[in-house]
Amino acid sequence: MFVTQAGRERIAIHLFNLKTKKDLKMDCIDGFLVSRHKDTGWVERLEGDEMVLGRLGVNFKELDYFDLKKESFTGLKTSTSTRQGK
Repeated sequence: MFVTQAGRERIAIHLFNLKTKKDLKMDCIDGFLVSRHKDTGWVERLEGDEMVLGRLGVNFKELDYFDLKKESFTGLKTSTSTRQGK
């Protein structure tokens, strides 16, 4: 998996299959995984045709859902935190 950025708020997530040598590209409009901090995004879950990517912000955790078969973003879930400090 890798991310390319075509503009300030426009990115694409790529999943490259090493066996088939094909690139599955999913366009996103928010800045998912685009951050000053390199360790803020991760793959939360990959099951069947669903991929869930997670990221942390200062006071939130966000999960973005993707349908791999349709090659599209399907929704997000955000939870906020009231923790002070780290």
